[in-house]
Amino acid sequence: MATAPNPPSQYMRRVHRGRVAFQTRRGRNIVMKWPRKRGPSGTPAQLQARADFTRMVRAVQDMLPEDHSAAHDLAAGCDYTWRDVLSRVVTGQFIVMDNWLMTTIPFYLDAISDVVGALLVRTPDGWVGLLPGDEAQALRMTDGLPAWGEAPGSAIDILVNGDVPVGIMVAPDGSIVGVPL
Repeated sequence: MATAPNPPSQYMRRVHRGRVAFQTRRGRNIVMKWPRKRGPSGTPAQLQARADFTRMVRAVQDMLPEDHSAAHDLAAGCDYTWRDVLSRVVTGQFIVMDNWLMTTIPFYLDAISDVVGALLVRTPDGWVGLLPGDEAQALRMTDGLPAWGEAPGSAIDILVNGDVPVGIMVAPDGSIVGVPL
């Protein structure tokens, strides 16, 4: 951007149209590069990302001074700046700490069951540990929940008795192949 001593004539404006723009701002004649056309506004994902970033910046600006000081304290012991900390808090990505998952998750799983071979099962009352069954038992569904029960016999016994459990696959030679996925 440069200043010009006199306003350009109409002829000069037409000759340089598309290359140079002439304006008068606050009584000064200004010559500047012609504004470039902007490309398309962006894909829907890009527009959403811009809107999310705008909301994040506003949320960080509107935080209380206590939040800013806490962010400064948290940033002191890691590789993030205080702005990074606040941005991660606003976007819900703050829990990224070194070895946090490696130490915390096993602790909570061991609180549910620390028996080797136990399975984690979700019941209406919450998460429980299903202890390992005996060698001759199989995992079956009982009232919508997994439980250890009597293992089915050979495929021949199942076919003779006629009680083939749903999902069991039997090979032509009479052996149990498995459960389809």
